[in-house]
Formats: sequence, structure tokens, C-alpha cells
Amino acid sequence: MFSSTRFHARRGFQLLDVQAALVVLGIALAGLIPIAVAQLRLIKRIESRSSLELVQFLVPESEPWARKLGAAPRRTIIDPGSFSGGGTLSPVNTILVDSVATSSADDTASVIVTVIPIGG
Repeated sequence: MFSSTRFHARRGFQLLDVQAALVVLGIALAGLIPIAVAQLRLIKRIESRSSLELVQFLVPESEPWARKLGAAPRRTIIDPGSFSGGGTLSPVNTILVDSVATSSADDTASVIVTVIPIGG
């Protein structure tokens, strides 16, 4: 009745299917690794720039026209232990970080903050 030369369909995956899937997975992971490494470098750079032991100020540009044109403020860092302004440093504002957005394309970070005056 049935011939032994007749092809019987098998169910499941063949070894070639599994190998092809692993090749595609490997290519996808190889493409994601540089992105992950770039993000880790950016996070380390941001963390190394900001230290909780240091007092950080944003100093606006002194030239009025530069401020009108939207010049970015300078970031000034003072170590409280080496402060020579006389007296002690007292906080003026409380700053809450609302959100942080990073761009690996141009290696920048944008931070949205809320400033709450102390005692006011």
C-alpha cells in the first residue's frame, strides 16, 4: 500500500532552522552591544562630573547680550572644605530633579529641575 520511498513530513524544527535563528540573534546582539557601551560611558561621565560632596552653581553669563541670545550658564563647583568666602555655606534653594534625557548622538544630557526657595 504505502511505498517506503514516500517522503513523510516531520513536525518541529530542523537543525538548519535553529542555526539560522542563532545567527540572526547573534547579529542583533552584536548591533546592540556598542549602544550599551556608549550609554555606560555616558552615565559614568555624568556621574564623575557630579559629586554630592561638592557644591555646584550655575552662574549666568555676565554679558547682558549673551544672556539675551541664550548663552548657557557656566557651571561652577566649590569644595565646601576649601570655601574662602568667610563664614559657612548655607543652602539657598532646594533643587529637585524631575527628569533626565541623554543623547548619545551628540553626547549631551538635558535635565529638568524644580527649584524651591528655602524659607520662601
